[in-house]
Amino acid sequence: MVQLTKIQAQKKALLEKLEQLKVKEQKAKALEQARTSATQRRQDTRRKVLLGAWALSKMERDAAFKAAHMADISTFMVRENDRALFGLPGGTPTASKKRAKP
Repeated sequence: MVQLTKIQAQKKALLEKLEQLKVKEQKAKALEQARTSATQRRQDTRRKVLLGAWALSKMERDAAFKAAHMADISTFMVRENDRALFGLPGGTPTASKKRAKP
């Protein structure tokens, strides 16, 4: 009987250890997924910055390219401060809004 009790106690200890390891595994998976998501967001942002830099450079050098794409840019930019960055009608810089007092 003592042997059976000892085995049951060992079994209980092993099951508790298993649960702890499962929790640890879940935390590790969540951390890895968070890191992967953060890396993907950084890469996406970097792609957008590089593409934007290329497009702005191309617009400065090529009037036909600029004319062809400004209409699309105008429909894409809806916020006033975004439109102001591109010199589009309806855009007012955010800085001047902050200075104005009601």
